[in-house]
Amino acid sequence: MFRKLSVVCVFGLGLALALVWLLNGALPPVYATSIHVQTTGDGIAGDHSCTLREAIIAANTDAWVDSCSPGSGADYIALGNGTYVLTVTGTGEDAALSGDLDIIATLTIEGAGPDQTIIDANGIDRAFDIRPGVGTVVISGVTIINGNVTGNGGGISDWDADLTLVNVAIVSNTANGTGSDGDGGGVYVLDGTVTLQGGKIISNTAGDDGGGIFIGDLVNLTFDGVQISGNTASDDGGGAYITGDGTLDGVQIIGNDTDDYGGGAFIGGVVTLKGVQIQANTADSGGGVYPSTCDVTLSSG
Repeated sequence: MFRKLSVVCVFGLGLALALVWLLNGALPPVYATSIHVQTTGDGIAGDHSCTLREAIIAANTDAWVDSCSPGSGADYIALGNGTYVLTVTGTGEDAALSGDLDIIATLTIEGAGPDQTIIDANGIDRAFDIRPGVGTVVISGVTIINGNVTGNGGGISDWDADLTLVNVAIVSNTANGTGSDGDGGGVYVLDGTVTLQGGKIISNTAGDDGGGIFIGDLVNLTFDGVQISGNTASDDGGGAYITGDGTLDGVQIIGNDTDDYGGGAFIGGVVTLKGVQIQANTADSGGGVYPSTCDVTLSSG
């Protein structure tokens, strides 16, 4: 019965996410296996109860960790209702042994919905660090809160993966620092592609650029139906700092703030805004949007 349930869960996720890959001109991935997290606790306890941290390590290494059983190739992690609080402190390693959850292999993580599944970084680090060389990462149906990092990406840091967030809430995360550090209070994407389908980026803070989200100049982006509100940056892009290319469709950019350019968004790439609502943002220059190039197109909204 348990094996049948696993198959149903994976099949259900495929139906939910197939449209994302079809829109991007690619077929959905085939999952090696599904790893079912059995507790909201953290750590590598060896108590025969698979934690989220153990599931991440198992997916990274294709090896058993406690009761987490991975396969070879693209793994899928299923999360149930509850708040998954990170409690294992420590920084400076990239194997998910402490602090943030380092992802070093293609992976899909699916929760029960942002109101039901919460990943709480508990102020000890960011939640997810997607390391260089990872192919595809999909996260859906979760809330990511209380990340706090000295560096970039308070909630999620992505170096160069093809990242898709489906119905994900990024709330109350902080990236501390100035200059090249402190970018992307909620999400930091340096390279690759990023697709946001629904979801919210709310009340995040950046010490430098991109209070809600920071998008690097080598990124191709698609935002569809996302709410970006109540975020703050000390430099540019209170809600979003975007120097990559792509489209914002049906996005709400509301009530964001920065001390410099682009209260709602700082845009330096080739970007089309379609049906976008921009309201009640504040900045020294460009309260709503500061287009630093002539390659920004507004189509309705």
